[in-house]
Amino acid sequence: MMLASANGNGKVPMFFTKLGLAPMVNMYVQQGFIIQTENEFSVKINFA
Repeated sequence: MMLASANGNGKVPMFFTKLGLAPMVNMYVQQGFIIQTENEFSVKINFA
């Protein structure tokens, strides 16, 4: 059996709110999937 794993890190400016996606992004921030700082969003993902 082959196992797969993946890691990902990313940072983006807060332009998602300008696109009208603020409610969706806020939901992910509340659930802890996205980390919001003063002027950017960051993501750390680990699939194992």
